[in-house]
Amino acid sequence: RIEALSAFHAGVTWTLRDEATGTEARFHREEGLADLCRDLPPSPLGSWNPRSFQGRVGKTSLQLALVWTEGPGRGLLSWANLFSRNDAGPHRVGFRQGMREAISARLARRGAGARAQRFDATALFEHLTAVLHLQVEKTDWYLLTRERTASAEVQATVTRLVAQWVEQALAEDPKLEEFVLKVAGLHPR
Repeated sequence: RIEALSAFHAGVTWTLRDEATGTEARFHREEGLADLCRDLPPSPLGSWNPRSFQGRVGKTSLQLALVWTEGPGRGLLSWANLFSRNDAGPHRVGFRQGMREAISARLARRGAGARAQRFDATALFEHLTAVLHLQVEKTDWYLLTRERTASAEVQATVTRLVAQWVEQALAEDPKLEEFVLKVAGLHPR
């Protein structure tokens, strides 16, 4: 758990020492979530390095690192308020929706028809390794408070942040965009 949590604080060294045995463990991730993301894929990353992003809307902050690989990826590993949350919460739904929106927007800018913009994202996510950490006030988290309105707000915030960032990242790197569209099974023109 400490090894993963150390990724949320880039450049900080965490040291755990067992006084009885003298055993010591150090955890240091210079690039934070990008380092954790780099350690996860079961297949070689090839020439791609994980991309990192941090954003904030109101009292909700998001840290994200992701990379696409030729082979299968690890999918999305997520944390909310420092707790592992690999359930189907609003952060995961928002992430998937944001990814779909970003790819659809890039396809539209390439002149793809409306039908092509509504693609099946299964292949896109099969080749993806992503690490997400969401920090929200506990009163804003449906899974803790059972407030459905707050859950919708968290999902919408994650969707918006992910969509904006991924679309921008792909627009700035045409080679990455070609690769992502290829692994997603979308044939760019």
